[in-house]
Amino acid sequence: MFVIAVGATGLAFIQNMLMFGFGLKEMAIFSFPLSFTGIFLAEVASIWAGYFCVRRFFGNWRRLALSAWAIAVLGGAELTLPVSYFTTWVQHARRENVLNQIELVGVSVETLSSDKGGRRFALTYTLRFPRTARYVTFPAYLGQQNNRVFGNYFTKVHPEFYDENYVFDAGQSYDFTVVFDTEGK
Repeated sequence: MFVIAVGATGLAFIQNMLMFGFGLKEMAIFSFPLSFTGIFLAEVASIWAGYFCVRRFFGNWRRLALSAWAIAVLGGAELTLPVSYFTTWVQHARRENVLNQIELVGVSVETLSSDKGGRRFALTYTLRFPRTARYVTFPAYLGQQNNRVFGNYFTKVHPEFYDENYVFDAGQSYDFTVVFDTEGK
């Protein structure tokens, strides 16, 4: 039973890590500690109060009762936290799953003339989205992190594709063109 209580306390700490992180940003946690740690402290107090009550009042069902209590406390905290590690992780996993379902239909590269002494080219790629939804374009770049060349989206043909409120239809192909200029890099 002690292991269950310690494990639930550890999960409560992991669950509140983002709250602690936001509190440590600009040291706000020291000005308003209960705003950032209140739910965590309530979780820990509830888990350990449950541990002592279960030990005293329950017979053969102690482990099951404490496990159910810990799950209820952690679940309740998940609903009250403004930001949680687990919620953020689930949202990230869902988004990553949707992004992995986007289908690359085609790619073409067109060489362009450069006035700045580097190489200039237009990369056109065609995507098919898995479901009807809003998708936002990410800044296009090539190269390693310390030597990136950023491209500019060519928005004259379909400017609506780059509006964050535009809804892409599932199964339809969409063309995006990015112009890169290495400028001698």
